[in-house]
Amino acid sequence: MEKNLKTGKIIAFIKETKHLKLKEMTGGSFSESQLAKFEKGETEITVGKLFTVLENSNVYLDEFQNLYNDYEQSDEYNFRHKLAVAYAQKNIEKIIEIHNFWKEKSQQNPENKYYKINETVVKTNLVMVQNAEDIKKDNDLLMIMH
Repeated sequence: MEKNLKTGKIIAFIKETKHLKLKEMTGGSFSESQLAKFEKGETEITVGKLFTVLENSNVYLDEFQNLYNDYEQSDEYNFRHKLAVAYAQKNIEKIIEIHNFWKEKSQQNPENKYYKINETVVKTNLVMVQNAEDIKKDNDLLMIMH
């Protein structure tokens, strides 16, 4: 229920900062009292109702996620961002560093497909930066895991 309480508080914050009424947020899709109770952590709402509230509040899911994470970017976002910057700068050393990180994680935990996928994605970026042509094995791996 702790996550629901946090989510409810964020919804209340959105309502307050955007000067919205419960009726505007629910759009008549469900009761205003249910949303009010959710804001207080007294009840739960479905994911569909949460999406309705966000849509009616003109809040995108990534904005909501930023609020939920206290404006801290996820590890996944940070990884993708660092890789994108290194790729754009053609910074081979940085890409190798990122690759080694995921390669080590993958070796420590070989059953974790997420680590292997990230290792392969970084390796593919490295090959593309180096203008190498033979990445068929890695592409085949990505297609199998997809």
